[in-house]
Amino acid sequence: MIIDYIIYIYVATCILLLLYNFIYMYKSKILDFMIQKYTTQFGVMLSKEFEHLKQDRPVSKAHIKMLQKKLLSLNSLIAYVDALKEYNTNPYLQSYLYQTSSAQQYLALKYIRKNDMHKSFFAYSISLYPPNFRNEYRPLLEILVGYLDHSSIYCRENVLKALYSIGNIYAVEMAFQFMNDHNLYHHPKLLADGLATFNGDKQALGSTLWNHIKDWDENLMLAIIYFISTSSSSFKEVFFPYVTSSHTHPEIRLEILRYYRRHTYEPIKEYLFQLLESDENVNLKIVASSVLSQYPGKDTIDHLKRALCHQNWYVRYNAAQSLSTLKTPKKELLDILHGTDQYAKEMLQYMFEHEGVKS
Repeated sequence: MIIDYIIYIYVATCILLLLYNFIYMYKSKILDFMIQKYTTQFGVMLSKEFEHLKQDRPVSKAHIKMLQKKLLSLNSLIAYVDALKEYNTNPYLQSYLYQTSSAQQYLALKYIRKNDMHKSFFAYSISLYPPNFRNEYRPLLEILVGYLDHSSIYCRENVLKALYSIGNIYAVEMAFQFMNDHNLYHHPKLLADGLATFNGDKQALGSTLWNHIKDWDENLMLAIIYFISTSSSSFKEVFFPYVTSSHTHPEIRLEILRYYRRHTYEPIKEYLFQLLESDENVNLKIVASSVLSQYPGKDTIDHLKRALCHQNWYVRYNAAQSLSTLKTPKKELLDILHGTDQYAKEMLQYMFEHEGVKS
């Protein structure tokens, strides 16, 4: 009897799952049909407004009021974004977005009361079609920053994308300040990759954010250094006092050291030598032995050869790799190859085989 009941329950469960799948598929098809219908309707409305712009007439007030009303529905917002794709290359798109920004601000206030999914998509829609507020303050920017409060990572990422797309330095600074004040963790790699898409003056953005070195969490500052490394070579002198100071956070010092591998700065060379010879944090030695690959010279080769004898494997490996990158002649390394330090000898031989050091 018990087995019969189990079989009945199993069969009933399978039937319910099938029903659920059929209902889900049916609803999805209806939803797709409705979104397609809305997209067509928005397409007709947009064509009229873009025709107005072409004739040097402003976007109609009726259109702005319609957006404020219709786009409160997430499905309508999705359809509207789809309809705008047709105008991606239209020369009047920026004018349209600027003139309809009051509707965006109104909707932003409404969406702040909705759940994370709604807020995320609204922010995403702005990242796709940002109004040009690069050099002016608008309340919309502050409202978007407010979305970060108690937000999911997905929502936070979309809000930041929207701010990067708008290209307003003050807005990005405000968002980072908010994350710092509310202890919101966002992975430095995500932040750095996002900052790299900033639609404005990246040099000025880097300078503005770096000014908070003494105020913000190290994860935020690491992201800022990543970003600066890929966007500017003008921070060599600015970074120098921080990389040489033992009071700077260790991870920040390491990241600044890596900056000098990408952007060479002759005064750092002597400090790299000091790191290899000193008893400082071994991680600094590991990075220093890699950075020296960009600073050729007999003195560099001598210090790297000594680093080959270090007890740490990563120091030896990076030193050997740097010697390879510098195309050090084999005759310069004979004393190591014929020496008594087996570890240094094996590391060089390994690098000869995998990297190739030209005679």
